[in-house]
Formats: sequence, structure tokens, C-alpha cells
Amino acid sequence: MDLSTLNLEQLEAVLHKDGPLLVFAGAGSGKTRVITYRIAHLIREHGIPPRHILAVTFTNKAADELKERLSHLLQGDEARGLWVGTFHAICARILRESGRALDIPPNFVVYDDGDQLEVVRRILIELNIDEKQMNPRAIRNQISRAKERLITPDEYRDRASDYFERIVASVYPRYETYLRSANALDFDDLINKVIELLETKPHARERYQDQFRYILVDEYQDVNYAQYVLTRLLAEKHRNLCVVGDDDQSIYAFRGAEVELILRFEKDFPDAKVIKLERNYRSTQVILDAAFKVVSENRMRAPKRLWTERQQGAPITLTPARDEEEEARLIADYIYREVQRGRRRYGDFAVLYRTNAQSRAFEERFMRERIPYRLVGALRFYDRKEVKDVLAYLRLLANPDDSLSLLRIVNTPPRKIGQATLKQVQTHAAECGISLYRAMHDPLLLQQLPANAQNALLGFVAMIEQLREYAETHTLTDTMKALLHETGYLAWVEQRGDPEAIDRAVAPLLKDPTVMMSSLYTEAQPHEYDQPSVVKVVLDQQGNALYFSRSRIPYPRESTELPVWKHIGLYVFRRELLLQFAEWAPTPLERTESLEQLRVLEHGYRIRMVYFEHAPIAVDTETDLARVRAILENSPNPSAENRTSP
Repeated sequence: MDLSTLNLEQLEAVLHKDGPLLVFAGAGSGKTRVITYRIAHLIREHGIPPRHILAVTFTNKAADELKERLSHLLQGDEARGLWVGTFHAICARILRESGRALDIPPNFVVYDDGDQLEVVRRILIELNIDEKQMNPRAIRNQISRAKERLITPDEYRDRASDYFERIVASVYPRYETYLRSANALDFDDLINKVIELLETKPHARERYQDQFRYILVDEYQDVNYAQYVLTRLLAEKHRNLCVVGDDDQSIYAFRGAEVELILRFEKDFPDAKVIKLERNYRSTQVILDAAFKVVSENRMRAPKRLWTERQQGAPITLTPARDEEEEARLIADYIYREVQRGRRRYGDFAVLYRTNAQSRAFEERFMRERIPYRLVGALRFYDRKEVKDVLAYLRLLANPDDSLSLLRIVNTPPRKIGQATLKQVQTHAAECGISLYRAMHDPLLLQQLPANAQNALLGFVAMIEQLREYAETHTLTDTMKALLHETGYLAWVEQRGDPEAIDRAVAPLLKDPTVMMSSLYTEAQPHEYDQPSVVKVVLDQQGNALYFSRSRIPYPRESTELPVWKHIGLYVFRRELLLQFAEWAPTPLERTESLEQLRVLEHGYRIRMVYFEHAPIAVDTETDLARVRAILENSPNPSAENRTSP
């Protein structure tokens, strides 16, 4: 293993063996390289068995990348037994191994965001609360925030202080009861139940503390309180905890992340070694200085400043836009101009936006200008109806008590099980404290139903039982194919005459059913972006703009994540940074504030500021277009440019 490729700070982090370690890793400073080399060094040079190492990543994609890099550093089975994954994946694995100590069977199902929302909706119906008056998503989010703070339903009820919180307090315990009856956990439960396991079961705590003697946590600035408690519990005995992160890159406060946790690491571990990775390998100094000027205004941050050997770089450009339509037009014009001049290909550009609603303006403009593009991340594979249907079937085969999955597919395709019959099943299940599936073949209920309803319910149960028996002796591939045929689902989709549904969901499942085993939150892989002939339009959730050679990030009209920089778009290049903002009919005060902020940006580094000093320019003619281009290019003598469609 060649350590000569590491800089001094990276090498220091890799060579550190025992005791707590905090690595502040700035953007583009090679933190993944440090993590992989550190793991490989522990295994090869110190002889640490891989099973004693736990590496926690923020996304499944990051976990896969970490495994891939380790495969190049280590040979053969050197890394066999290493635990690498997200907090949720690691905790799910622990619970499937040891959850019976908490009466959690290993075949539990995990409810995703959509499943959780459906449970809340059903509880609101039971409570006779109109969801138009009380947003189910807000209630679900509040329950999740409570779980992230390890607040139980009883504790939440005692703290409830207003009408909304009292409604949440009435839903929360019912939500928990519903999940338990369905043998289901939500994502917060995965972490909270492991914390409960470690805190209440000494044998489990001793087992996992002895197993995970070296723990590495990536993106530590984005952990929430529950994840923090879990990490402390696991590292309590051996204290060989290495956390890597950057408080300047914390963007998930709206999901419960607490950046204060990385800043208090030295208080939690007074003997911790602190290393700062400040050398950037991705951007120019111009961009780094701009970024520093922005983040240095944060009141609470660890002191650090990125630097690079790439001193040269294009000046930063600010471009205003009157509204989202003009913003899309300016972007399209810029892309077209760069391509026509031979400087770039369409595939060199990526347009990143924060909300789905923002894609419309860009799509319409690109289609009008005949600029080829591909929309990425608009609807994940696992969000498609057909995939969620099949996943519900698989869940039901693994766990018949999963009532939410049952309700999704009991009449998909139609099976003549009417709403009145389902209502009777639900009532009987609630009264007897059993799942819907068990209620469906309970003689006490069946004798109250007409013959056709009995036959429909028993036929459904018989079909599921037959598939469950089949699944016990056959592979996932065979089970998936049998499921699609025996349930009539494939024929039903084909009969609907929806070829797109077959192509986008059913066909991939038939070709490779193992995709169902992937995470419900699998991110788009890099190869999906690497098409040279199209502009990428990407819904960004993580701010990873610097990974694209050219990226434009128009922000929504109201950004809660950037309270100072309103209506600003960051256009991040590897060697160039453009900033664009749209004011959407600003008041004079807003215009003044915007100009003051732009002047702050000007101080300290080279910047070319483009601003329409008076009224926005309406682009209706070729002359108007030439005027805009002249302003954007800072050209004193604008000349008209004839443009033809590509």
C-alpha cells in the first residue's frame, strides 16, 4: 500500500491508530481517500481483523464507493467481515441478528416515507380528523423529529403545548401500535431500537462493543441526536472512534441534523486528536476564497480555510434574472453559446435545482431551443407505482402481518373484495388485536360475511399462502416471476395497455428481480450522468455540485437553507464559478439588500458582477438578446448574433 500519494495531514489521519480522532475534511480535500487508506492500514499494518471495524457512511452510494476503493487497496479476502453501510443499514442488520431480545422478529419490514404517511392518514381517519385541516406530512415529520430526539409518545404528550402538538400526541401512540401490529419499523425505529437494545440488554451491548473496536463515521456534521447517542454507545468501551466531517458543509438541519455535535466532539473526548484537511484538489483559489467569504460569516464554526495550488481561475460572474422564465432562458442561451463556439458539449453541463417545480421552466426552454437534455432523479425507480406494488407483495410474503402492504395490493389487480368487506375486516382486526391478514381467515369474521365475500377473502389468502410456500424452496428470481404471474399482476398491467409501465418497472424486475433487494433510497449512479450529448437536469438533495465539471444550481424563490442569500443560484465549475439570482419583483428594500450582499462578495477576491441596474430587460427580439449577451459577457460594444436552432 503506497502512502506516498497522501499529503502530510492525510497521512497523519491514516497513521493514527488508537484513541478518538476528529478529521475536519473540507470540500475536495480527499476525505474518502483518508477513510479507505485508514481502514486498509488498520487491517494490513496493524493486523486488526476486519470484523472489528465498522465504517458508517451517509448514503448507500458512498458505502459502495468505499467498498470499491478498498477492493483496490486490499487483496482477496483481506476485507472479509468488514461492516460498511449507512446508519440505517447497519442497524437493520443488528436488529435482524439480535432484535428478538426486544421481541422484534428478524422478518420485520421497514416502512419508507410513503408507508409512514399512509399510516398517519389512516389514523387521522380513525380519529375523525380532516387531513385538509391537519397536514398528515407535518404530523409524520413531527413524529420523526421526536424519535430523532429519543422522545417517547408519553414524553411527547406531556410536553405538548399547542393544538397541533396535542393532535400529534394523539396520533403518535397509535402510529407506534400500528407499526407493531404490522411487524414493521420506520427508519427512525431502526436506530432507536438498537439504542434500546444496547441500553437495556447488557449482553448485546458487550457483544457489539467488543465487535466494533474501531469505528469510523463519515459526514459526521449531518448526524442527528439519535445517531450521536448510538455512536457513543458503540464506541464507549474501546474509544477508537474516528469521525470525519465539515461543519461548513452541514445542510441537513431540516432533517434533524445537529452540526453542534461535531463541534462538541472535543468536549466529549478531551483527549481527541484533531486534524484539518484544508488542501483542496477540486477547485481554483478564486472559488475557495468566495466560499470562505460566505461561510466565515457563520457564527459557530471551526476555524479553517481551504487552499489549493490552482491559483489561476476564471472570475466569478453574477447574473440576475427577473423570474424563473428569464433564468431558464439565460441558462439555455449560455449553454447554446458555449456549444456553438466549440468550447463545450451539451453533456458538459448540469442544471441542479432544489424543488421539482423548478424543472418546468428549464424543460420548456430546452425543448423550445432544441437543446437535448435528460431529467435525472425526478422519480426514483422505487417510487414508481408498479415497483411499490410488487414490493408490497414481497413484503406480504415475508411478513403476512404487514397490513399496510396488504391494503395496497389486496385489490391490485381487482379481486372483488369491496370497501365494505375491507371495512369489516379492519374493524374485526382492531377489536381482536390481530392483523388484517389473520382477520381475513378468522372463522368468527367469515361467518358474518356473505358467501361471495368469504370466497374472495379465502381465495386471496390461499394465493398468498401458496406463494409463501413456493418462496421457501425457490430463488428470489423464480419467486418474483411466479408472483407476477400467479397474482395476475403482469397480465393486468399488460391489459391496461401501458407499455411505459412495463418498460420502466415490470420488465426490469423480470430481467433482474434482485434489484428489489437494493435500498429504497439508492442514488443515481455516476454513469447515469456521463452522457456527452445531453445537458443533465438534476434535482439536487446534497449540494454535490462540485462533482460535475459544470453545474448550475438555481435556488427556489424562498430558501430556508440560505437565509441571507435569497434567490441566488450557484453555478459551480471545476475552474469557474457563476452565481445567478432571480428577484421575482423585488421591493426597493430587497433590491438594496441584494446589492449589499453582492458588495460583500466583491471584497477579497476577483469577481465580475453583472447586474441590471434599473429595470429587468425583457428579451423579445434579437436586439434584446444581443443586449443581454453583451451585459453577460461584459462587452462594451455589443453586436447582434444571429441564432439558429441546433
